[in-house]
Amino acid sequence: MSGPEAMPMASLALADNPRGTGLLVVCILLMIIATLAVGMRLWARKYKGTDFAADDYVTIFALIGLYGNGVAECVAVVLGGRGLHATTLSPAQLAINYKTLFAAQLSWTLSTSAIKVALLLLYARVFPSKRFKIVVYIMIGVVTAYCLGCLITFFANCQPFEANFAPGMPGVHCGNPQAGWLGTGLANILTDIAILSLPMRNVWNLQLPKRTKWAVMGVFAIGFATVIISTIRLVSLFQIDVMDFTYTAVPADILSAFEPTLAIACTCIPIMRPLFKRFFPTHSRSNLYGGRGMGGQSGANHAQKSDIVMSGLKKNSVKQHKRISIPATSTDGFRRLEDEQQHKTTDWKTHFTSRSSTPVPLQVQDGKQQGIEITTDIVVQRD
Repeated sequence: MSGPEAMPMASLALADNPRGTGLLVVCILLMIIATLAVGMRLWARKYKGTDFAADDYVTIFALIGLYGNGVAECVAVVLGGRGLHATTLSPAQLAINYKTLFAAQLSWTLSTSAIKVALLLLYARVFPSKRFKIVVYIMIGVVTAYCLGCLITFFANCQPFEANFAPGMPGVHCGNPQAGWLGTGLANILTDIAILSLPMRNVWNLQLPKRTKWAVMGVFAIGFATVIISTIRLVSLFQIDVMDFTYTAVPADILSAFEPTLAIACTCIPIMRPLFKRFFPTHSRSNLYGGRGMGGQSGANHAQKSDIVMSGLKKNSVKQHKRISIPATSTDGFRRLEDEQQHKTTDWKTHFTSRSSTPVPLQVQDGKQQGIEITTDIVVQRD
């Protein structure tokens, strides 16, 4: 695979390798995009004053896996000449390509599997149905089995193990890599479709404004774009010439970098909603009433606390303080408040239909109308 025309490593320059340079630039840009997405996700969680959940930590792990894949590809380009024909590379460069290929496959599998689990954990946190959660946990088991199957395929492909980094050495046996790519690729696509389809009915039945509902569906559209990329990637894997993979594998390498980046963005965008409400308040909608966002209020204060005063006739006064705790979800689809103290005899709830003042007349005695002033403070606290 190397000859007298093999290029010495010291003389290797990116200007002589436009194909590899493109792969290098794409990997760096996608790592930056994924980092920004996860960073904004964590910022939104801190902005809301909520603790990090399990899906946040798994997303961070997926980002680390994406770094592993991206760094391996960059090393392959800079030190191994990825993007050039194998016949132009030295044995040392080919060894670098085999090692980085193995590291990239391992990192890519861990990253894509982690992001699937992160999305499933988000489902379990958002939708409280026990039956739905059982399905979610079953899918987590399926994804875990898929990940373990991929890892076993990678480690057992060549015997002894060192042959993975030098398949041409005598006395070794390596399996057909394309058969492994087909099996793991199909499993990857099918699990993606199942995970993205799982909450569709629940999301569509949420009591949300149409604009918000379509925005949520748009997030899932990004997820299905990931499925399309996975399919194209699977096809591109069968166009690789294993004897010249340093040149022919570059399109598949680029698609492999895009897939986990889009998946990470898909899981992070719903969590970023508090930041959207903070920086684009005129386009947000009230969580409680479905009206327009409060342009002059801080997004965090509006999300956590609403003080609403109702006034009646100014004769007598009664003051009540109600504290209603509502579990936090990423959809913020609050459409109504439940009265947790229905045994109260004061029927103020029937008058609580808007933010405007509503008189509460009582009986007329001695020609004078008697009335009361009802002041109700409602504090909505996000758990």
